[in-house]
Amino acid sequence: MSNTSVSGRSDSHRGLKYEETLRDEFDKFRSSNHSAVNNLFHFLNINKTDISRINSTTNIPPLSSGGSAKTDLILNIKFNNGAQKKIKISAKQSTKNQVSFHEYPAKTFIDVLGIQDSRTIDLFYKHQNEGSAKNFLPTEKEHFKRSLEPKKLILWEWALLGKHHTGTSEDQIVNTIICNDKPFSFEDYKRFLMGKKSGFGTGFAWTRQSRGTGKTIQLKGPVLSFYQK
Repeated sequence: MSNTSVSGRSDSHRGLKYEETLRDEFDKFRSSNHSAVNNLFHFLNINKTDISRINSTTNIPPLSSGGSAKTDLILNIKFNNGAQKKIKISAKQSTKNQVSFHEYPAKTFIDVLGIQDSRTIDLFYKHQNEGSAKNFLPTEKEHFKRSLEPKKLILWEWALLGKHHTGTSEDQIVNTIICNDKPFSFEDYKRFLMGKKSGFGTGFAWTRQSRGTGKTIQLKGPVLSFYQK
């Protein structure tokens, strides 16, 4: 896989086909007693009896770069009164309280975040090439943190929802995150991350890709179901 086609999606659930399990359960929503189904309806204040049909799919088109979209599952809900609602879900299932949310080359971070300061650009590449910020000088860490401060909302929306990526379609942009059967909104994640000082004040853990250093920067984030009961 080339650098430009890295998706940034978490691998935590892929082996278990979690999104396919959810798809099948939502398809049979009338008879399903799966906790994710019940929790999502409660979260959205939806009564099962008000629903006439749910069409669900895990067939999400890839990004224009060739990578996978953040969206794992789309629910098209049709109600008895003729109304419709589309839920675009990022599905995460893990026994760990943090998983990989995002992985892209430094250049993509720089482009999406609109970084123009040459020193900050150099620090992105330094992080990518070394796999961490352990060799950053204190002044470099502070500069990087200050540079990211006005970019945090864009970073969060990009890493969690898939917004701001060139050529992204509406179906590729998430509006609900399900972690271990519990649904959360972007605002839930935003409130949690705003209170964190880690990751240069972004709340993410900045690290290297599992395949080695020098190609991408990986962001690990919370599986929120472990933090909010």
